[in-house]
Amino acid sequence: GAFAGIPAQADSAAYAKSNVVWPDEVSLIRSWLEEAPCKDSRLNDQVVIAFELLANIRIRATELLNLRVCNLNLKGSTATIEIATRESDGGVKTVAGKRVQDLKSDPAIRLLREWLARRTREGALPGDYLFGDPYRPEQRYCAGQLYLTLNRLLKSVSGDPAMATHVFSHTHISFSWLAATKNISEADINP
Repeated sequence: GAFAGIPAQADSAAYAKSNVVWPDEVSLIRSWLEEAPCKDSRLNDQVVIAFELLANIRIRATELLNLRVCNLNLKGSTATIEIATRESDGGVKTVAGKRVQDLKSDPAIRLLREWLARRTREGALPGDYLFGDPYRPEQRYCAGQLYLTLNRLLKSVSGDPAMATHVFSHTHISFSWLAATKNISEADINP
């Protein structure tokens, strides 16, 4: 793989299957990304940022890969991300697919600011891909390798060969539901 430090997949029979990424697994992936960056620094930065977005907001992999510079709004210490995949990129999956997500992680916001500054230095326009190729604005930079690396990280950390980026959607929904049930008085939810 692109990242030499990603351990080989563990024997999946030894681990319980899970449809969520647990906080300790997120931390472990972060440590792998710090310890063994890939040789392509641009791809490395993209993987780190893409992982942080997946870990911090509810976003599908295709939505992530189709984000454009104009979909990001970073003001002060806040960041919002408009998920509105263009028709030319396949459109949104459903009407509800067009939404705005608040990014609340300070480290993720800092990484995103640094990436946007890099994209600006490269001459990226608002309509260019967030993970765009600096020399071919109509293309993403190593999108297949980015997607493959994210999935390999998840397979390795979980030991589940079926694990993929979609598990982050399950994670967000599961932890949101759990938080809501702890505050029953604030939400009209029957657990």
